[in-house]
This record gives sequence, structure tokens and C-alpha cells, in this order.
Amino acid sequence: MEKVRFRVVHFNNGMHGWGYNETQYQAAFPHFLHAVRSLVEKDGALIWANTTPVRADTTTGATNARIDERNAIAEKVVKAKGIPIDDQHSLMAQHRDLYQDDVHFNPAGAGIQGDQAASAIRSALLKGLPK
Repeated sequence: MEKVRFRVVHFNNGMHGWGYNETQYQAAFPHFLHAVRSLVEKDGALIWANTTPVRADTTTGATNARIDERNAIAEKVVKAKGIPIDDQHSLMAQHRDLYQDDVHFNPAGAGIQGDQAASAIRSALLKGLPK
């Protein structure tokens, strides 16, 4: 990747790597966070978005119990680092009728998610502006 740095990076990694157990996830998350932090300018901001619930648990990895556990693992780390949280999980738990399939939300659901993410990013960008 080029030597580009960003003012804000809004990130998540919860719906990938189901072949790894939660102990492995916990061990790897700080390394992942370090890699993400390297993308941000010196005075830039990170925003972590937790993982949304699935409509139905799968036999291939994605279950709400595992999502909750991974969210808790990551939340502990990001809170300790003072990284703001975009709580997409609580947001979308209120919109269980907007799934497109068992994992992804339909366009209306994606719009709700995008609005909240944009608000979090906008807020972080405004904090970095001179007054």
C-alpha cells in the first residue's frame, strides 16, 4: 500500500475468520489494531464498529454467541486505547426485519448503518478541525 495516511479510519473485522477460535481472535486483535493504526495520520482518529448480529446462526461459523464474544474481546482492547465505538450491533438489533440474507442487511438496513457510520466519521473529522 502507498504511504497514504488518513485523518479517520472507521474499521471492523468481526465477520471474517470464522476458522479461528475466539482465543486466536483475542491473540490476533491487538496486531490487527496496530496495523489499522498505521493507516492513520499522527493526529488522526480511529473508530471501531462492532459486529452486527446475524439473522440466523450458521453451522460454518457465524453465530450470535460468537459475535457477542468477539465484540467483547475487541471492545475491551479499543476502550483501553480510548478508541470511540460505533455501536452497529445495538443499532441493527433494532432492525431485525431488514436482513437481505442471514448476514447482510438490505439497502434500507445498509442505509441506516451508513448514516450512523457517517455521523461517527463526521464527528471525528470535526474534532480535528481548528476552531
